[in-house]
Amino acid sequence: ETTFVSGNNESAESLVIQPDGKILVGGGTTISSSSTTSQAVLERLNTDGSLDTTFGQGGKLIGGPLTNFSGAQGLALEGTQILVGGPSSASFDALGVARLNSNGSVDTAFGTNGVASVTFNGPLQDSNDEVQSIAVGSNGLIYVAGATGSSTSNLISQAALVSFSDAGTLVNLRTVPLGTASGGEDSFSNILPLPNGQLLVGGTSIAPDNGAATPPSTLVIGRINADLSLDTSFASGGLYHGPAGAVGLIAGGLAVESNGSIV
Repeated sequence: ETTFVSGNNESAESLVIQPDGKILVGGGTTISSSSTTSQAVLERLNTDGSLDTTFGQGGKLIGGPLTNFSGAQGLALEGTQILVGGPSSASFDALGVARLNSNGSVDTAFGTNGVASVTFNGPLQDSNDEVQSIAVGSNGLIYVAGATGSSTSNLISQAALVSFSDAGTLVNLRTVPLGTASGGEDSFSNILPLPNGQLLVGGTSIAPDNGAATPPSTLVIGRINADLSLDTSFASGGLYHGPAGAVGLIAGGLAVESNGSIV
């Protein structure tokens, strides 16, 4: 057990295991014990659970290339480099990806000073953007799955997809309606690249609460083309919806079995 910053409010939001067995953990910590402003943080652990002191400062990375990130919500490996995703502004109005070298230093060749970010335009552009998952496709593109939300619109959030080039330039972005009525919440929580260049995404559609403490939710799986369009040959128009009416459903992971079945 370890802490990012002693005495502060902290959360672990993402985890990835490197080929050498070392463990990267991403999350957020408040700037001080009395603050509500969150800052992205990373730690790397050795296989025995001790801090890897070759990473960042004594095994931790706080600030630096992640200064403008309010959390490290997504992690992925790109060769020996590390992709970190999260809201890339204090007001949560942009989705961002930073690329780090193996020792935690910033890869300044990526994006702008190591960070690629995008702001969604439209009724849900004002706040509450989230990165839930990052993956590198077989075509070399970097894919980000999450949600873009609003504190002012009556539609609270929409599932969001973004793709960046290996250099950190924006390729595509789109929101995907998962079936929620006005006042509900849609989000993608997982993304899995397929060998043919397509993507599987898993998400959740939460109905408007209408006064309910825990509104019903629906599990959603989509198959996405490389350009982020829906593969309409999959399920119904590209999206599979699980049984409606359950409470607390979350797409916690995706995998494809040897027979092609999706779990």
